Amino acid sequence: KFEVVQVVLWANNDVFSDFEQSHTDSLVNLPWFAMPFSEIELKTKLSRRYRIKSGVTTLVLLDKEGGTVSFAAQDRVLEDPLGANFPWQPRPVDQVLKDIELQPGGTYLREHLGDAKSRLMYGELPEGIKGFYFSANWCPPCRAFTPQLAEVYRLLRKREPGFEIIFVSSDRSAESYSIYVEGMPWLAIPWQQISIRAELAQLYGIRGIPTLLLLDRNG
Repeated sequence: KFEVVQVVLWANNDVFSDFEQSHTDSLVNLPWFAMPFSEIELKTKLSRRYRIKSGVTTLVLLDKEGGTVSFAAQDRVLEDPLGANFPWQPRPVDQVLKDIELQPGGTYLREHLGDAKSRLMYGELPEGIKGFYFSANWCPPCRAFTPQLAEVYRLLRKREPGFEIIFVSSDRSAESYSIYVEGMPWLAIPWQQISIRAELAQLYGIRGIPTLLLLDRNG
């Protein structure tokens, strides 16, 4: 059984006394349930639990045990309005990257000299911890964090040869992406793989950058 519970995080009225009425009016003719206006603390906890951004429409899907099926199912609704593939179970990361050739960063190529393989596939990487680095060249905190991460990356690689980082770009142009990747000592999802980058962000519920996600050997 499928059910929707709407969580209204704000009202469209600047007068506090009208907030509750505005909330009630917004629910007229909707076919589902809604969190009561007075449950402000609970709504705040839900927003933090699922990392909801204010002003961004978000549909979170939970299974019958309360586990998260999707952090951003609103995109799946738009892509599949008839629900043919509902509940839109996300593909595991090894399936998402199954046929994707990873791009080595410029520093990666220089540091590995001629040792780098001509084709770098995710499934062929050595077993070990994998990091997915969601970042962008236009983001000042990202640019500040990237050199620090590069230092830690090199230290960890000496102890854990199987450790690898894969950059997932949120850059706004191919030129910006190329400039950023040129100084990276790790691998990257190619710029042209727009849908793959978006799917990875949705898979892990990425809501802001920079974000570094670490996966164990089992994914």
